[in-house]
Amino acid sequence: MNRLVSGLSLLTLGFAAFASPAFADSAPGDTCLAIGKSKVLEWNQAKLYRTRMDTMADGKLRPSVMIFTENGMYEQVRGLWRTGQALRNQRVAGPVDAVMGRMGIKDCASAGMDEVDGQKAAVYTYAQDPDIRAKIWISDATGLPLRVELQQSPGADNNPVKVSLRYTYNDDVHVPKEAALRNFMRMKYSQDWLEFMATGSAPGNR
Repeated sequence: MNRLVSGLSLLTLGFAAFASPAFADSAPGDTCLAIGKSKVLEWNQAKLYRTRMDTMADGKLRPSVMIFTENGMYEQVRGLWRTGQALRNQRVAGPVDAVMGRMGIKDCASAGMDEVDGQKAAVYTYAQDPDIRAKIWISDATGLPLRVELQQSPGADNNPVKVSLRYTYNDDVHVPKEAALRNFMRMKYSQDWLEFMATGSAPGNR
């Protein structure tokens, strides 16, 4: 996997459905498989809300939010919302073994049990190519990732040295009013542009 660029290109990390509970006492091969399955399951949820905090080499923090619904995506960076269309089936990217190979998951190990927001979670450590070290908290009840911590060496291209991720799913996901308004404006602009292309007349001149 390439270094952790600022956007973590989520659609290129989209995964197919593959549900599996997490087990803290798995063998190393099973441990990597549990991690891969959790990432696959993550991207097949109807709704996904992910907060991210990048820590840069100079200590500066860069927060962001990304939300996926059944047919849209919302991203907040530096306080500004961007929206777009992203159908749920666009997050499907093949079987779990292909996902694990693409992520470069290796050196997996169990790190015991913990709690995240009141949910019991199995904790695993693992590595990703080329130099990423990670820890993941996987819900013992659902097999879904609840939290991920990633670290990598600093690079000349201003990549973060640490990334902290938190996840919420489905009924617990709510699109903020500001994001919904930005999406409405984007869709209205697109509709006005299509009407202009079809009629040659701006909306206010008809």
